[in-house]
Amino acid sequence: MTSTSLAEYLSDLEDALDLRSVPQVLIVDIVRQVQSHTEESGDSPYESFGSPTDYARRMVPESSMAAFWILIASTVVLTLGGGWLLVHGVISLIGGRTILWGIHPLFGIVVGGAAIIVWMAILIVRARKR
Repeated sequence: MTSTSLAEYLSDLEDALDLRSVPQVLIVDIVRQVQSHTEESGDSPYESFGSPTDYARRMVPESSMAAFWILIASTVVLTLGGGWLLVHGVISLIGGRTILWGIHPLFGIVVGGAAIIVWMAILIVRARKR
């Protein structure tokens, strides 16, 4: 077992556990256990534990990827919707037109900008949880 392939395995395992919303303290503990076992036994982590994704699934079976998909959905809605409102609001303001359904362009600019700021706040809060 080379140190590079062990480091890759541990990194992949850490990513797989992180995607399952496992607390950082528990991730560190699981990764240390795998590293310790692999170094003591000399076996490949793939032989002892299976793939990092499968091992993460066995270690945290009740976890779901719901938080991950909620983050993806909110990213799509807030960035695309907010970006469209912001850009369309600016273009409509310059052209002297209204947005959809007679909405004033400043409303689109404010709401679009707010949606993008909310999206950034969600990412910052999520990053600080780790």
